[in-house]
Amino acid sequence: MQPNEAAPWDAAQQAAAQQQPQAAQQVMVTGQPVAIPVTQQPGMAHGQPMMMANGQMMMQQNPPKQLLVGVLLALFLGVFGVHNFYLGHTGRGVAQLLITVLTLGLGSIITGIWALIELIMMATGSLLDAEGRPLV
Repeated sequence: MQPNEAAPWDAAQQAAAQQQPQAAQQVMVTGQPVAIPVTQQPGMAHGQPMMMANGQMMMQQNPPKQLLVGVLLALFLGVFGVHNFYLGHTGRGVAQLLITVLTLGLGSIITGIWALIELIMMATGSLLDAEGRPLV
């Protein structure tokens, strides 16, 4: 099989390659050819995970987290760590959830203080999301 040919078992990819030969580039990843769209073509799914931009592969980023949502989650559901799950800090969220649930609510004093501190940190801008971006 030639490097620019589609896999024989993928008839849809072969048909697309015949109609628009310049629509995709073949890249070898773990021995398997993977098509990476160069331009947005009609009929392609919106929001591809990897797109070509200025000749380099870019990972599509998630939008930044909202400050108001984080503060409200910390205020009302902070003892369960829901705000940490929202921000992407799953380890902290699991810790707060387990402390509250496994102590039958008695540990909510600890997790409540923890959530209050994180609420203040969010309000002052010193708490970032899991990707290191500030809340907007």
